[in-house]
Amino acid sequence: LHEITLQTTSFLRQIRQVPGFLLPDPLAMAVTLDSTLVQHSDDYYVTVELQGERTRGQTVVDYYGLHEHAPNVSVVTVIDIDEVCQMFWRMVK
Repeated sequence: LHEITLQTTSFLRQIRQVPGFLLPDPLAMAVTLDSTLVQHSDDYYVTVELQGERTRGQTVVDYYGLHEHAPNVSVVTVIDIDEVCQMFWRMVK
């Protein structure tokens, strides 16, 4: 994992000229392990589309409360990314 991460980061910096990339699964795990990483979140009703021909399996977020369901998910919008990065690097060293 360490070598893959180094190669991916190098590629993104040199070729794509971006400083890094998001890893959604480790990010979710970090928040699960340490909820103090969350700096802001919003509660929404979220469902998974199971019937759609083109959107089957898509996560659908009711940002505007149009469906009048009670929120069932907290969506994290701001985290302490510096601490998440430190946590990640401690794990892959």
